Amino acid sequence: VKLFLRRDTFRRFFSCLVFVPRDKYTTAIRRKIEALLTDAFGGISVDTSVQISESALARVHIIVRTPDGERPRISIQKIEQDLAELVVTWSDRLRAEMLKTYGQDEGEQLFRAYGHIFPAGFQEDTLPAEACSDVRAIDDMLRDGVCRSVDLYSANKLNDGDLRFIVYSVGQPIALSDALPVVEEMGSAVYTEHPHECRLDSGQSFWIQDFHLRHESGTSIDVEAVSERFEECFMAVLAGAAENDGLNRLIVPAGLTWRQVTLLRCYAKHILQLGVPFSQAYMEDVLVAHANLANSLVAQFEIQFDPSISRSRRRRELRAIQKKVERGLSKARNVDEDRILTAFAGGIAATLRTNYFLTDDGQPKSSISIKLNPDKLPEVPLPKPKYEIFVYSPEVEGVHLR
Repeated sequence: VKLFLRRDTFRRFFSCLVFVPRDKYTTAIRRKIEALLTDAFGGISVDTSVQISESALARVHIIVRTPDGERPRISIQKIEQDLAELVVTWSDRLRAEMLKTYGQDEGEQLFRAYGHIFPAGFQEDTLPAEACSDVRAIDDMLRDGVCRSVDLYSANKLNDGDLRFIVYSVGQPIALSDALPVVEEMGSAVYTEHPHECRLDSGQSFWIQDFHLRHESGTSIDVEAVSERFEECFMAVLAGAAENDGLNRLIVPAGLTWRQVTLLRCYAKHILQLGVPFSQAYMEDVLVAHANLANSLVAQFEIQFDPSISRSRRRRELRAIQKKVERGLSKARNVDEDRILTAFAGGIAATLRTNYFLTDDGQPKSSISIKLNPDKLPEVPLPKPKYEIFVYSPEVEGVHLR
């Protein structure tokens, strides 16, 4: 890119010859050049003529008419740098970022496959450096045959509590009526959604839906720490492996996985069957308000029954976690909270056996069963059975008394 400049003797206009690579020249580029020069010279109007020949350069002749008055301070070198930035396209920057991120060979291969699929709206909203991760997600999904994946990330210039959440879909986008309830039950309000349809070489559509979320805490969130748990919970609810209720709000403040939240949901369902006068929604609010205690309760359960923990370590760690649970119970703000939190702590303490750690082909079982000693449960009405086995899954829940 090169600029040659001459000012009219009578200071009525600037005559500008701008040379740009012919293959980069478009009407959009011309308009951007006109706007840049008008702003640089304080112009009031422009006249433009373009010459495109067999030369490698396109010549743009722009007359920038200026009002009477003092000559503006200009730097031809600075204007040339700004013009060069205009001419370098979004795709050029994406290619450079991909070569930098993935190396010469892989970066060039990925750019040839996906560098041309992004629509103009996506390019306007997304920096080339950010689009590198989108390219990787697209390539991984197509290679592995995955129809949908998600990504929770943090972006610049976001307020505390704000998050960005992307849903990648092959073929059809996710319906807002399916996505919004899941995200909202995880404690995040959805403010905006920007959908972008990319057209693959095969003719198939690939959708990128970018959601702007705001977490109910309103505080700064360590996205790197919570992203995996958040993403896994969202996909588990979509797959039907987890219920979509307010207990999923524990994912962020309590630092729990969706499977650990399912464990607390199992105890919540059991407490409801005992006939306590509290709704599940109220119990959800209490657990979220005491998120640290919820984390400690899950830790106590796992220490009690994790088969990989030795007996001596189990005794030592149980004493420490039980003291932590007692301190958490003492922070109940009223009688109702105390009764609810005590019911969860009592249920875990009364548990004798569980299938929580069993897996099917490396995946956790869809149902959780817990064997309890009713004598240790304060909420169990008389007559008490000797043992109680409670089974929970998103499809069914039931109790076996002995």
